[in-house]
Amino acid sequence: MTVPKTGKLTIIGRNSRVWRQLCDHSALKNIQICALSYDEVPSHSFERDDIVWILSYSKSEGENRSLLSLLREKGVRRSFYVSTATAVVAKITNCYRYPSVKAQAEADAASLLNAQIVRIGLFYKDEAKLPSGINAVTSADTLAVAMSESAFKRGGVITQLFVPLRRPFESRLEERVYQFYGAALKICGRHPCLLRPLDLLLKLVGFRWYGYVYLANGLCFPKNSEGR
Repeated sequence: MTVPKTGKLTIIGRNSRVWRQLCDHSALKNIQICALSYDEVPSHSFERDDIVWILSYSKSEGENRSLLSLLREKGVRRSFYVSTATAVVAKITNCYRYPSVKAQAEADAASLLNAQIVRIGLFYKDEAKLPSGINAVTSADTLAVAMSESAFKRGGVITQLFVPLRRPFESRLEERVYQFYGAALKICGRHPCLLRPLDLLLKLVGFRWYGYVYLANGLCFPKNSEGR
Protein backbone atom coordinates (compact mmCIF):
# COMPACT_ATOMS: atom_id res chain seq x y z
CA MET A 1 0.00 0.00 0.00
CA THR A 2 1.43 3.37 -0.96
CA VAL A 3 0.91 6.68 0.80
CA PRO A 4 -2.59 7.98 -0.05
CA LYS A 5 -2.70 11.00 -2.35
CA THR A 6 -5.08 12.68 0.07
CA GLY A 7 -2.62 12.48 2.94
CA LYS A 8 1.02 13.14 3.59
CA LEU A 9 3.89 11.85 5.65
CA THR A 10 4.33 13.93 8.77
CA ILE A 11 7.68 13.42 10.45
CA ILE A 12 8.01 14.22 14.16
CA GLY A 13 11.72 14.70 14.78
CA ARG A 14 12.93 17.00 12.02
CA ASN A 15 16.27 17.52 13.76
CA SER A 16 16.92 13.87 14.57
CA ARG A 17 20.02 12.17 13.18
CA VAL A 18 17.85 9.61 11.40
CA TRP A 19 15.78 12.21 9.56
CA ARG A 20 18.84 14.27 8.59
CA GLN A 21 20.08 11.21 6.72
CA LEU A 22 16.70 10.42 5.18
CA CYS A 23 15.28 13.80 4.18
CA ASP A 24 16.89 13.83 0.73
CA HIS A 25 16.46 10.12 -0.02
CA SER A 26 15.21 9.33 -3.53
CA ALA A 27 12.47 7.02 -2.19
CA LEU A 28 10.82 10.03 -0.55
CA LYS A 29 11.24 12.54 -3.35
CA ASN A 30 7.74 12.38 -4.83
CA ILE A 31 5.85 12.20 -1.55
CA GLN A 32 4.26 15.12 0.25
CA ILE A 33 6.18 15.46 3.53
CA CYS A 34 5.87 17.77 6.50
CA ALA A 35 8.77 17.53 8.95
CA LEU A 36 8.24 18.98 12.43
CA SER A 37 10.45 19.50 15.42
CA TYR A 38 9.23 18.50 18.88
CA ASP A 39 8.48 22.16 19.68
CA GLU A 40 6.37 22.67 16.55
CA VAL A 41 3.88 19.90 17.32
CA PRO A 42 1.63 21.93 19.68
CA SER A 43 0.89 24.57 17.03
CA HIS A 44 0.55 22.18 14.09
CA SER A 45 -2.84 21.21 12.66
CA PHE A 46 -2.87 17.57 11.63
CA GLU A 47 -5.10 16.40 8.82
CA ARG A 48 -7.31 13.33 8.98
CA ASP A 49 -5.27 11.33 6.47
CA ASP A 50 -1.81 12.23 7.75
CA ILE A 51 0.57 9.32 8.23
CA VAL A 52 2.73 10.26 11.19
CA TRP A 53 6.22 8.84 11.75
CA ILE A 54 7.58 9.59 15.21
CA LEU A 55 11.37 9.86 15.36
CA SER A 56 11.52 12.30 18.27
CA TYR A 57 13.07 10.94 21.47
CA SER A 58 13.58 12.28 24.98
CA LYS A 59 15.50 10.71 27.85
CA SER A 60 12.43 11.50 29.95
CA GLU A 61 9.65 8.93 29.87
CA GLY A 62 7.23 11.67 30.87
CA GLU A 63 8.18 13.91 27.94
CA ASN A 64 7.79 11.05 25.48
CA ARG A 65 4.39 10.23 26.93
CA SER A 66 3.33 13.89 26.77
CA LEU A 67 4.18 14.05 23.08
CA LEU A 68 2.18 10.92 22.35
CA SER A 69 -0.77 12.20 24.38
CA LEU A 70 -0.66 15.47 22.47
CA LEU A 71 -0.71 13.65 19.13
CA ARG A 72 -3.78 11.74 20.30
CA GLU A 73 -5.49 14.97 21.34
CA LYS A 74 -4.75 16.41 17.91
CA GLY A 75 -6.57 13.56 16.24
CA VAL A 76 -3.67 11.58 14.77
CA ARG A 77 -5.26 8.42 13.37
CA ARG A 78 -2.35 6.53 11.85
CA SER A 79 1.15 6.60 13.28
CA PHE A 80 4.43 4.73 13.33
CA TYR A 81 6.71 4.93 16.35
CA VAL A 82 10.34 4.34 15.41
CA SER A 83 12.03 2.46 18.24
CA THR A 84 15.21 0.45 18.58
CA ALA A 85 16.25 -3.18 18.47
CA THR A 86 17.92 -2.60 21.84
CA ALA A 87 14.48 -2.24 23.48
CA VAL A 88 14.55 -6.03 23.76
CA VAL A 89 17.09 -5.59 26.59
CA ALA A 90 14.35 -4.15 28.82
CA LYS A 91 12.90 -7.67 29.05
CA ILE A 92 15.81 -8.78 31.23
CA THR A 93 17.10 -5.59 32.90
CA ASN A 94 16.29 -1.93 33.43
CA CYS A 95 19.83 -0.91 34.30
CA TYR A 96 20.40 0.62 30.84
CA ARG A 97 18.48 3.87 30.51
CA TYR A 98 18.07 4.11 26.73
CA PRO A 99 16.53 0.66 26.05
CA SER A 100 14.23 1.04 29.06
CA VAL A 101 12.94 4.47 28.00
CA LYS A 102 12.37 3.29 24.43
CA ALA A 103 10.54 0.16 25.61
CA GLN A 104 8.22 2.30 27.73
CA ALA A 105 7.67 4.68 24.80
CA GLU A 106 6.70 1.68 22.66
CA ALA A 107 4.07 0.68 25.19
CA ASP A 108 2.78 4.25 25.43
CA ALA A 109 2.67 4.68 21.65
CA ALA A 110 0.64 1.49 21.30
CA SER A 111 -1.79 2.32 24.11
CA LEU A 112 -2.23 6.05 23.41
CA LEU A 113 -2.10 6.10 19.61
CA ASN A 114 -2.58 2.48 18.60
CA ALA A 115 0.68 3.11 16.78
CA GLN A 116 2.65 0.64 14.71
CA ILE A 117 5.95 0.03 16.48
CA VAL A 118 8.92 -0.10 14.10
CA ARG A 119 12.16 -1.31 15.64
CA ILE A 120 15.32 -0.42 13.78
CA GLY A 121 18.91 -1.44 14.39
CA LEU A 122 22.05 0.67 14.08
CA PHE A 123 21.06 3.14 11.38
CA TYR A 124 23.57 3.65 8.58
CA LYS A 125 24.32 4.91 5.12
CA ASP A 126 27.92 3.68 5.05
CA GLU A 127 28.35 0.07 6.18
CA ALA A 128 32.05 0.64 6.83
CA LYS A 129 31.19 2.92 9.77
CA LEU A 130 29.36 0.19 11.70
CA PRO A 131 30.96 -1.49 14.75
CA SER A 132 32.81 -4.78 14.49
CA GLY A 133 31.11 -8.10 15.14
CA ILE A 134 27.46 -9.00 14.66
CA ASN A 135 24.99 -6.12 14.83
CA ALA A 136 21.30 -5.48 14.23
CA VAL A 137 21.32 -2.87 11.48
CA THR A 138 18.93 -0.87 9.34
CA SER A 139 20.04 0.89 6.19
CA ALA A 140 18.79 4.30 5.17
CA ASP A 141 17.39 2.66 2.03
CA THR A 142 15.33 0.20 4.07
CA LEU A 143 13.75 2.82 6.31
CA ALA A 144 13.12 5.28 3.47
CA VAL A 145 11.28 2.63 1.47
CA ALA A 146 9.28 1.62 4.54
CA MET A 147 8.24 5.22 5.06
CA SER A 148 7.31 5.68 1.43
CA GLU A 149 5.18 2.54 1.41
CA SER A 150 3.94 2.61 5.02
CA ALA A 151 2.85 -0.98 4.37
CA PHE A 152 2.63 -2.59 7.78
CA LYS A 153 -0.11 -4.11 9.85
CA ARG A 154 -1.82 -1.56 12.06
CA GLY A 155 -2.47 -1.47 15.76
CA GLY A 156 0.58 -1.68 17.99
CA VAL A 157 2.21 -4.67 16.28
CA ILE A 158 6.02 -4.65 16.50
CA THR A 159 7.74 -4.71 13.13
CA GLN A 160 11.43 -5.61 13.24
CA LEU A 161 12.95 -3.57 10.45
CA PHE A 162 16.51 -4.79 11.00
CA VAL A 163 18.80 -7.59 9.91
CA PRO A 164 22.02 -9.08 11.28
CA LEU A 165 25.22 -7.87 9.70
CA ARG A 166 28.70 -9.01 10.65
CA ARG A 167 31.64 -6.62 10.33
CA PRO A 168 35.28 -7.74 10.53
CA PHE A 169 37.30 -6.96 13.62
CA GLU A 170 40.08 -4.41 13.39
CA SER A 171 42.51 -6.82 15.02
CA ARG A 172 42.82 -10.24 16.58
CA LEU A 173 43.01 -8.50 19.95
CA GLU A 174 39.62 -6.86 19.43
CA GLU A 175 38.08 -10.19 18.47
CA ARG A 176 39.43 -11.81 21.63
CA VAL A 177 38.15 -8.97 23.80
CA TYR A 178 34.77 -9.30 22.06
CA GLN A 179 34.63 -13.00 22.93
CA PHE A 180 35.75 -12.33 26.50
CA TYR A 181 33.06 -9.68 26.88
CA GLY A 182 30.38 -12.11 25.74
CA ALA A 183 31.54 -14.68 28.29
CA ALA A 184 31.55 -12.02 31.02
CA LEU A 185 27.99 -10.99 30.16
CA LYS A 186 26.85 -14.59 30.56
CA ILE A 187 28.42 -14.70 34.02
CA CYS A 188 26.69 -11.45 35.00
CA GLY A 189 23.31 -12.87 33.95
CA ARG A 190 20.55 -10.42 34.75
CA HIS A 191 23.02 -7.85 36.07
CA PRO A 192 24.96 -6.82 32.93
CA CYS A 193 25.63 -3.33 34.27
CA LEU A 194 28.28 -4.85 36.52
CA LEU A 195 30.43 -4.47 33.40
CA ARG A 196 29.96 -0.68 33.24
CA PRO A 197 33.61 0.02 34.25
CA LEU A 198 34.75 -2.26 31.43
CA ASP A 199 32.32 -0.52 29.05
CA LEU A 200 34.02 2.79 29.79
CA LEU A 201 37.41 1.31 29.04
CA LEU A 202 36.18 -0.19 25.76
CA LYS A 203 34.74 3.19 24.78
CA LEU A 204 38.06 4.87 25.48
CA VAL A 205 39.95 2.48 23.20
CA GLY A 206 37.42 2.95 20.40
CA PHE A 207 35.41 -0.28 20.52
CA ARG A 208 31.69 0.40 19.90
CA TRP A 209 29.94 -2.94 20.42
CA TYR A 210 29.75 -3.04 24.24
CA GLY A 211 26.94 -2.64 26.75
CA TYR A 212 23.31 -2.87 25.73
CA VAL A 213 24.29 -2.97 22.05
CA TYR A 214 26.18 -6.24 22.54
CA LEU A 215 23.46 -7.62 24.79
CA ALA A 216 20.68 -6.74 22.34
CA ASN A 217 22.52 -8.34 19.45
CA GLY A 218 22.83 -11.54 21.43
CA LEU A 219 19.13 -11.52 22.27
CA CYS A 220 18.07 -10.76 18.69
CA PHE A 221 20.45 -13.21 17.03
CA PRO A 222 21.37 -15.88 19.61
CA LYS A 223 22.81 -18.25 17.00
CA ASN A 224 25.01 -15.62 15.38
CA SER A 225 26.36 -13.55 18.26
CA GLU A 226 29.63 -15.32 18.95
CA GLY A 227 32.75 -13.42 17.96
CA ARG A 228 33.99 -15.91 15.37
